[in-house]
Amino acid sequence: MLLGFAPWMFAVMHGFNLIYQFWIHTRFIKHLGWLEYFMNTPSHHRAHHGVNNPYLDKNYAGVLIVWDRLFGSFVPETEEPRYGIIKPVESYNPLWINTQGWVEMYQAMKRQPNFTAKLKCIFASPNMDLKRYEN
Repeated sequence: MLLGFAPWMFAVMHGFNLIYQFWIHTRFIKHLGWLEYFMNTPSHHRAHHGVNNPYLDKNYAGVLIVWDRLFGSFVPETEEPRYGIIKPVESYNPLWINTQGWVEMYQAMKRQPNFTAKLKCIFASPNMDLKRYEN
């Protein structure tokens, strides 16, 4: 809307996007044939939510998976994803649940020896430090 689009245009497109995001969160649809090449499908989105090593930090698409393919962040679903987060939250405090990731990122940055390493704590793949959390 800040670029001059009418509020109703924003509302309509937001509605379509919301509906699209709703249906890709299903486990009932396995693969969608040729649509898998350019659209974000339930299969691609399941991989996005997986914390298995091949799926971590992949498939960011909202609607078009073309961008992930173009920028190298695409991975097809080849095994059943394990859902969750890398390091389980050990609290039921909603404030801590919503801030724990930020606190841990800040603590990791403080441990780094140089500025480049500190930036990697923010911008690099969480896969970089995965071995620390594996059992």
